[in-house]
Amino acid sequence: MSTILYVLLAILVLGVCIFIHELGHYLAARACGLAVLEFAVGMGPKIIGWRKNDIDYSIRAFPIGGFCAMEGEQDDSTDENAFCNKPVW
Repeated sequence: MSTILYVLLAILVLGVCIFIHELGHYLAARACGLAVLEFAVGMGPKIIGWRKNDIDYSIRAFPIGGFCAMEGEQDDSTDENAFCNKPVW
């Protein structure tokens, strides 16, 4: 196989691993009743994005990570389903 094919295969495998990892955060947050704001695979600018059930989903330009943003992670929030308003357990 050519080097380019190996690089593309590595990016694909990394993307699948990132997706599975972030899906775990997403499912745990939803199971605990947390308000999820965005679920993204990749970092940087959005390539594709859509909104469903008040959650932004996106695939981003650089396949080096991902995130699951939850309400109340960075700032205080008055939402009862915010991360900062849930018990520690």
